[in-house]
Amino acid sequence: MRPILANGIEDWLGYIASSSSGMPVVQALESAARVALNSPAATPDAIALIRQLQRIIPGDPALQNVWLSLVDDTETALVLVLRELIGPGADPLEVRLLAIAANTAQRMAVAAWVDGESPAYGDGSPAEVAVRCIRILTAGLGHVST
Repeated sequence: MRPILANGIEDWLGYIASSSSGMPVVQALESAARVALNSPAATPDAIALIRQLQRIIPGDPALQNVWLSLVDDTETALVLVLRELIGPGADPLEVRLLAIAANTAQRMAVAAWVDGESPAYGDGSPAEVAVRCIRILTAGLGHVST
């Protein structure tokens, strides 16, 4: 089940890691969220499956454990990616805050989409919600650049 739930996370981390030098990190996170959550690999069947699984997770302790482990592993990976992206002068607290904000924004975006009936693309889509969440959750960190 983990590979299905993790679908797209490695790509998302790769998009962040490949951000342009000198780009504000918040902008890099927004761009990566848009690209990852608008992936052409997200077929209607794949989207329907993710929505169904995410709706089942709260009532299934085993799936919930897999999901929480995946969330934790993603945050750890984000810290490493962001530390490398920002460079040797990166403030460890800011790196951790950015990782938490990005990870939380993605989770909130998917949860809002799963709980509603918004389309996978366009207005109200996970990508649009993620970008909104990134902006809110990273307020005060806009000065950090790659």
